[in-house]
Amino acid sequence: MESNALQERVLHALRFMQGIQCKRFFRDWALYQGDHFIGVISNGKLYLRTNHRTRREYIKRGMQPLAVADRAMRRFYEVPDAVVYDDHLLAEWTRDAAAVTNFQERLSETLSRF
Repeated sequence: MESNALQERVLHALRFMQGIQCKRFFRDWALYQGDHFIGVISNGKLYLRTNHRTRREYIKRGMQPLAVADRAMRRFYEVPDAVVYDDHLLAEWTRDAAAVTNFQERLSETLSRF
């Protein structure tokens, strides 16, 4: 699917989640919940932020990390089509990505106090 069409699909599927928006990110799209960067739409594929716990399901399904300039960005993994086209599952996976982002930011703030 073309990135613009996928961006529309994702926004429509997640329309009930508070603060979901897409912003242009060079020739791709960045997916945010509020101020939190939680995903990327690139080359017709959706990638969501992961951590050591959530990444397992992506790998189990054979998904690959986002590659930028021939480097793997292992925090972001491709979302399977079966999830992209299931509004309930997509919302669940997106909530997990937002939780990862929120936790990492809170941890960074806490550690910076020491």
